[in-house]
Amino acid sequence: MSCDAYADLWKPFFTLLHRHWLDCPFPVYLGTGQLTCDDPSVTVLHSDGGRDWSRCALDYLGQISQAHVLVMLDDFFLRNPVCTSDVLHCLDFSKQHAAIQVRLIARPQPTDHLSDEKLIGESKAGSPYRLSTQAAIWNREALCALLRTGESIWDFEHAGNARAGSIPTGFFSVRQAVLPYEGRFAHHVVEKGKWLPSEKWIFRRQSIGCDFSRRETLSFQPTLFYYSAQIFDRSLNIFPWRTKARIKRIFKSMLRPFFHRSIERLGQAPKHPS
Repeated sequence: MSCDAYADLWKPFFTLLHRHWLDCPFPVYLGTGQLTCDDPSVTVLHSDGGRDWSRCALDYLGQISQAHVLVMLDDFFLRNPVCTSDVLHCLDFSKQHAAIQVRLIARPQPTDHLSDEKLIGESKAGSPYRLSTQAAIWNREALCALLRTGESIWDFEHAGNARAGSIPTGFFSVRQAVLPYEGRFAHHVVEKGKWLPSEKWIFRRQSIGCDFSRRETLSFQPTLFYYSAQIFDRSLNIFPWRTKARIKRIFKSMLRPFFHRSIERLGQAPKHPS
């Protein structure tokens, strides 16, 4: 999922997709606005929804006939080879268990173990980011039913999780990453429309078609805040999910008067470019 304003990320994204997932067995789609992609292996899906993220998502999904879709955002660059058998296992699991979502990255970890299943666990209703825009296999119709036009990606993760809370089961997550896009410093490459300095340094060296003249680099203060938030969030992984969520609520309430909107994004998934 992308938008025209992020067309500069398409070439490096697909270069890495082809490099790290040579035996990808699925058709590949790019959801965007009016622009097209010159990669012949990619089918472009258009939407005139503009900055309405959820409307664009519904437009893209409406042009796909498959019952299941693997959804990724455009600033999640693959960093290592993908194990296709693991992805196919997650797809088979989704079909056999009538899953709504099987998240392909353990961010966060699932809350419940499943018998006779080592890779995948269930995410309990009420757990943080049970519904997530991290890379995941979705039941396409179920995803459409959860989307609401007018909602940004942030709204979808907030309000969508509230809607998902009324659904007793169907949300699952892997225990270790199946799509390897998490890096040492970050799991996405662009924050607030600007390159994260560490990711710019990493991918500049890979000759994958990045055009760094198209967008700025994040300045020192928001970069420091972002990395501090990531370190803080990861340091809480030693606690059970309920305890971690309680600590984060307390911490946010203490810092909210000083950081306002920024603190609302502490430890959250990255904002979609549109």
